[in-house]
Amino acid sequence: MDESDHDMFLHGIGLAWQRRSESEPERSELWFTQVNGPAVRVIFVLTCAIATLHGCTQASVDQGGISVLDSLEGTPRWIDTAPAAPVWSPDGEVIAWGTEDGLYVSPGKSSDPELLTTEISVAGRPAWSPDGRRLVFVDEIRSSLVVIDSASGHRTLELELASDRAKFPSIGTLTFGGPAWSPDGSQIAFNCWDGAGDELCVVRADGGNERQVTQIDPARSTSGAPEQEFSAAPANVGPASWSPDGSYLAVAAYPEQRGAASGVFIVDLERGSARRVSSLVPNSEILWFGDGDSLLFTASEKGRSDAWRCWLDSSVLENLTMGLESGAREPALAPDESQIAVSSRGKIIVQSLEGVVKAAMDSHHYGRFPAWKPNGDGLAFAAEPDVVRNFV
Repeated sequence: MDESDHDMFLHGIGLAWQRRSESEPERSELWFTQVNGPAVRVIFVLTCAIATLHGCTQASVDQGGISVLDSLEGTPRWIDTAPAAPVWSPDGEVIAWGTEDGLYVSPGKSSDPELLTTEISVAGRPAWSPDGRRLVFVDEIRSSLVVIDSASGHRTLELELASDRAKFPSIGTLTFGGPAWSPDGSQIAFNCWDGAGDELCVVRADGGNERQVTQIDPARSTSGAPEQEFSAAPANVGPASWSPDGSYLAVAAYPEQRGAASGVFIVDLERGSARRVSSLVPNSEILWFGDGDSLLFTASEKGRSDAWRCWLDSSVLENLTMGLESGAREPALAPDESQIAVSSRGKIIVQSLEGVVKAAMDSHHYGRFPAWKPNGDGLAFAAEPDVVRNFV
């Protein structure tokens, strides 16, 4: 391909994109190409091409840590240096996050964080009670579940993660996700340790009636008797998510051995049973849609991670982010359930359930953990150093 052909080819690409952007502005994409001899190699696709023309907002983040986007049309506002998962209070006035130094809170309209607790290391994501008066989290130092008053930081509950039946100590605290309050605030679901693997336990908010609701049996000897030495369970249970009516828990099982339980399960708390609704293994927390009929999570399929909607009655899966070049992780469902925010190769992308990109936030940092403000007006998210991008 000589120089004139090269110019004509690029001109054709421009005309094709212009026609598409005029006829389908919400789906327009701009492809950048490199011509090398007769071969044309696609380098990348920019999914949010012309922000001012098509209502797709682009923003950049210059500082690592937690930032808040007050509206999708606004500019991110920096809050703190910690690249931790931010969690909004139910009224949308305060953001909480946990680090190895403790649990922090900050008014959403202020950049002055307050350390609520000391001498702890928060593992994973904390969770607000539905009334906003308490916070629950896992203390990695003591391997315990902790509930504190969100105003004073006073501890109202602390439980060991290891159950009474655990004969062997935990080999490590789960740092993915976190505990979850029931919709009415009366119970807490959390990952516990039964001596062989991570299981799921439920306890009343006052510390009563603690019970283990999953049981993955450890390996057995050839005689059929349990091994006397430590034997890991064939699978581990991930963080739970309560159904809107509080009757069910959605959990993921992560196999440690070939043939072990894996995928997404719905636990019926009243019947004490579980059924698998998807063979996909989530790499994110699981979220419920408000009608209780479907779930949202990200999982890898054929080497690529995407956001999936799983319909519980039929186990049908819908790929919501197949239009994103780099797939998606860490999904957040908007309060009105019309759009999602995801982390996509370091960018925070906001798109409709139909795949129309509404906003894209990029930086020299790696964007993670998007969290919608309860009224749906804005987002909080974290940005951590992107070693590869910064090195280049």
